[in-house]
Parts: sequence; structure tokens; C-alpha cells
Amino acid sequence: MLAIGIASSIVVTIPPQSRLAAGMIVTLFTAAVVFESAQRLFANRAVVFVGFISYPLYLLHQNIMVALTVDIAYVLPWVPLGLTSILAILPIAGVAWLVAAVIEPKAIMALRRSSVDAGAMARRPVASFRGTAKRARNP
Repeated sequence: MLAIGIASSIVVTIPPQSRLAAGMIVTLFTAAVVFESAQRLFANRAVVFVGFISYPLYLLHQNIMVALTVDIAYVLPWVPLGLTSILAILPIAGVAWLVAAVIEPKAIMALRRSSVDAGAMARRPVASFRGTAKRARNP
């Protein structure tokens, strides 16, 4: 409840054009904490899926979305303009899922392995230097 109070007080201190969006975010988080029906909604598989792909989708959507929307409108002129955006977001969501489910976990594992390898490499020269120094003194 303290976090909700702090977030609510921050909403009134931000610029007026951002208050509606910030208020909606505070309301959603409050609902997720307070109401069981909101918790069930946010646990829905579709909502969880959108949450899972949201960051890769955010990173990919702008340029690809604009280009696909224009291309779809050009190739399929009979499709209503509002529907072209929906048709454009579907393949982007597929790519975002691929990034979140396949590419990102592999990249994380590779980075973890490389940081372990880098740590081992940083220690090796010291250990080999000591061994070399001992051998040089005792031929």
C-alpha cells in the first residue's frame, strides 16, 4: 500500500500530458495487487505471452512495423488501413517470440560462458608465471 501511495503521489508531480498514462499504470499495478480478478486476468496465457515477448517486440517494432504497414497497404490495397497494422504486428510478434524464447537464452548462456572463460584466462598467466619461475630456478 505504501508503494501505491508513493506512485500515486508521483503521478501528480509529473507533467500533465503524462498523468493519464502514469495513472493508468498505477491503477493496473494496484489492481494486480488488490483484486483477485485482476490477478487472474494477468495470469491469462495470452497476457503472459504478450508480457514474455514485450521487450523484444518493443525493440523490433518501430521501423519494421512502419515498413510492413506501408508494404501491406501497397500490396493489398483492399485491406482497411487499420487492419494493415494488425497484419504487420503478427510476424513481428513471431520474431519477438523467437528472440525471447530461442536467441536470448542462448546469448545469455554464451555470455555467461565467456565471462567464466575470461575469469579463468585472467588467472592463468599468474599461475603459469609462477610455475615457469620455479622451473627456471630449479633446472
